[in-house]
Amino acid sequence: MARMLPAEKGSNFYFETYQLIADIYYGQKRYDYVIYYMKPLLDEPKLHPSNRYKTCMVIGKSYLAKGDQANALKYFREALDAGKKVPYKYNYSEAEKYIKGLTK
Repeated sequence: MARMLPAEKGSNFYFETYQLIADIYYGQKRYDYVIYYMKPLLDEPKLHPSNRYKTCMVIGKSYLAKGDQANALKYFREALDAGKKVPYKYNYSEAEKYIKGLTK
């Protein structure tokens, strides 16, 4: 009999669960829910930098969609910082693009 085992906080399984929830709400344009579910992930010290990057990007995009450019910029900058900390080659150019667009 299969048992439901909780995913360890900060693990990829933990992140992916919340990422799926965020994807659904983002697709429905329910940006407050995206922010609500994703922000707590940033408090997880074990969260991999690539997952931190993705979390910050979806939060930033949600704030941008809501018209809150200041918070969007804050999270895009956090995403860029996280992307630079990934220990392997990682493409964080999307964050750079958003930052450039918001700081013109």
